[in-house]
Amino acid sequence: MVIRQLYVSGDTIYAGTAVRSQTNINAGLYYSEDGGIYWSQLDTALGNGAIIDLEFLPENKDTFYMVKGISPYTSGGYLYKTTNRGCDWQIITELADKFINWFEISNLNRNLLYALEIIPFPTGSLELLHRSSDAGESWEDISNFPSDSHGNRVSVAMDELNEGFLYAAVGTSLLGDYFYKSSDKGVSWVYISEPPGISPDMFTDDYQADLIYLNSMYASYNGGFDWVRIDSGLVEDSNYLSFYQDIKSTSLLYNLRTDGIFISKRGDFLWVKLEDSEVLPLSYGIGGFSNFDVGLLSNIIINTNSNKLYVGTGYGIYKRDYITDVNHQSSEDLNDFRLEQNYPNPFNPSTTISYLIPERSFITIRVYNILGKEVRTLVEQEQTAGQYELVFESNNLPSGVYLYVLSATSENGLRIKEGKKMIIVK
Repeated sequence: MVIRQLYVSGDTIYAGTAVRSQTNINAGLYYSEDGGIYWSQLDTALGNGAIIDLEFLPENKDTFYMVKGISPYTSGGYLYKTTNRGCDWQIITELADKFINWFEISNLNRNLLYALEIIPFPTGSLELLHRSSDAGESWEDISNFPSDSHGNRVSVAMDELNEGFLYAAVGTSLLGDYFYKSSDKGVSWVYISEPPGISPDMFTDDYQADLIYLNSMYASYNGGFDWVRIDSGLVEDSNYLSFYQDIKSTSLLYNLRTDGIFISKRGDFLWVKLEDSEVLPLSYGIGGFSNFDVGLLSNIIINTNSNKLYVGTGYGIYKRDYITDVNHQSSEDLNDFRLEQNYPNPFNPSTTISYLIPERSFITIRVYNILGKEVRTLVEQEQTAGQYELVFESNNLPSGVYLYVLSATSENGLRIKEGKKMIIVK
């Protein structure tokens, strides 16, 4: 089975699956209460349909929502709700004839729900956004939603830190790509920018307002007005699968790809592969994942009770101990010279840069813009061994991506150069 959705709490595991190959295995929602030893299917009465989405209420583990398709491998389905952990299901009546491919519950207001309906046409599709303000009892259409994709698609994200904010990335075959924002729960929309492509997966950050991710390729730090690449450390010929933000245990970002699991510190975006994760069955292939699954995957989760990282793959569920941090130093020995990521990042107007030198050395730290032009010299002097910290003031520098580079020449003739990215947002 392709594991599209995972939810883990203690020894209880829910797995939303899809089945690509022609077998006698039923796609659907499976449940284990003993850590994955024994399983039972919870939605057999609803047919052999793939799971498109699962949304749980952590404060009420008996109640959750499911979007279930009508075939074993599909990207849309119908919205159901259970109040007794899947023993019984009720279809959401007002959306009973709507084909849903995205559903979300606000973390700030559990009564606020959104569902994205897709209406396919031979030359494209039309996406309609529906909203409920009373936990799904009644629904209203957001009639002016910017939805006509003309052959591509629409991606929607709900701001995790501002209840009324929504974002929509609209891809068109004829007119280009557009990025919109709503500040009033979808009542009105404002054009923001032309994004650097349309991704089936779009997220907002759980910590920082106005930080938006287009899967693991691009991010915007100012609500979509400007975009920067965030793919340092990734291999070009691998394929993106899903994205996970850990806000409870490690504060790391997780990037699931066909060549393994990559992790990064927040705001750093230098991805490092989790050791041995390339052995996981994550590649595209018969029975496994395909690009059809991207945008429907929520298959990485950390169980804080057992300190385990769970991953849903194209051929089952795997787990391992989670890590607490990520080391961004290269495999080459830097002899304990170390340049830390600036904090905060992005920043305005000031940020702190820390660095460590193991022996007396001549140190320079310079700041360059994205075109490679030097804009500031922060340090240019001989320094003794120790940990150093400086405050960089952006002053009149415009918003954008910059590089700060440490160069060191030690008394023993050792030469070191290391650089990191930082972002000014005004």
